[in-house]
Amino acid sequence: MSSERKSQDTVINRYLSRVPPQNNDIMEFIEARRKANVCEINTQFTKINNTLDIKKKLGDELSHLHKEFEAQFWWTCSIDKMNWAQLEMLKKALEELRNLVAQHDINLVIQDTHTQTLPFCVESVSPSNILFQHQLIPQQGQMFPPQFYQKHFLYP
Repeated sequence: MSSERKSQDTVINRYLSRVPPQNNDIMEFIEARRKANVCEINTQFTKINNTLDIKKKLGDELSHLHKEFEAQFWWTCSIDKMNWAQLEMLKKALEELRNLVAQHDINLVIQDTHTQTLPFCVESVSPSNILFQHQLIPQQGQMFPPQFYQKHFLYP
């Protein structure tokens, strides 16, 4: 008699709520599909979250490297961000650079005077004089010694 009562209640509830009768197989399929969607979404969320963590770590590492670079190569930053000691060092380095450039310019002028074409004759080669052009080869040197960079720019 209790099974008849449940059956009657189900029929009455369906009629009053106007909900069409549903098949248990359909409900099970919908529930299985919902669980699969939730599982798939959770997997995607985990992958995206892991990728985000990796990107955050890379960003932190890049920020750290940028700070190290700024500390080591302090002269590359804006003058507004330099402290007084750094400004003084930069001033001295630029003055020395100006002097080195001026000295290099003087050396080039001196080399130009030595490398001008000088004519000379060789009489023993043939009955007529043969005119040869002789040019001295200038010595190529480094414009700035390596100590210049180490002395002024590597350490504030």
